[in-house]
Amino acid sequence: MHSLRNRSGFTLIEILVALSIMVIVVGAAYGTFSAATKSVSRCRARKALEEDGQGLLRMMAREIRCSYFPAPSENQPAPSSGTTPAATDAQAVVVRSERPEPQYLHGTNDGHIGFLRLLTTGGIADPDQPNSGLYNVAYRLDPTKKMLFRRQADLLQPAQFDADDPGWLCVARGVESLAYSFSDGKNWADEWQTDGGAGLPSAVKIDIVLSDAEGNQRAFSTTVFVPMQAAPLTQTLVQPPSPKPAGP
Repeated sequence: MHSLRNRSGFTLIEILVALSIMVIVVGAAYGTFSAATKSVSRCRARKALEEDGQGLLRMMAREIRCSYFPAPSENQPAPSSGTTPAATDAQAVVVRSERPEPQYLHGTNDGHIGFLRLLTTGGIADPDQPNSGLYNVAYRLDPTKKMLFRRQADLLQPAQFDADDPGWLCVARGVESLAYSFSDGKNWADEWQTDGGAGLPSAVKIDIVLSDAEGNQRAFSTTVFVPMQAAPLTQTLVQPPSPKPAGP
């Protein structure tokens, strides 16, 4: 009994000190883990934002780079008004039906509302639908929803680009602002209207600001140089091959 009484044990103070040290160690480990988890989440959000911005600019740059505008040519026939040239017995002429009037490259800035419309060969082809290889493409920004919408219509189809048209597809979210600049080779302008007097711009600059779910913003910018104009877009006259001379 005397030996049992002399055995030393843990006092209440020692137990409390040990528990305090354990709480500090666990708290530090949890804080480190939580900070690392948040850092990974932020890095993933920044990476996703970077990929979205770069992907959007690549798509828009490809379509602008493939912009189409008919080069003037004095040898081209006048557009058809619904009549077809008369066919003869020796020669038949097939005239392609009238297309809807194409809309070439138009761009405007209204505050933070950027609108761009162009005729391009760089559209997204639908394998289930016949296409001409030329597409009317438009982009518009909804500043209230911070969403960028895209609309595409084949040249052979009527192009409806009203804001209420159901064909608009959202291609980017969290768009804070979108602006275009157009160069004629010497000066830059905020608006461009391609018509018979002014062809395609020599370059188009796109400035866009995106934000992620945490409100972090990232600015993206690119300058797209528009190559030489393509062949004229007019009615197509298909000439049949000359008849072979009759044999003896």
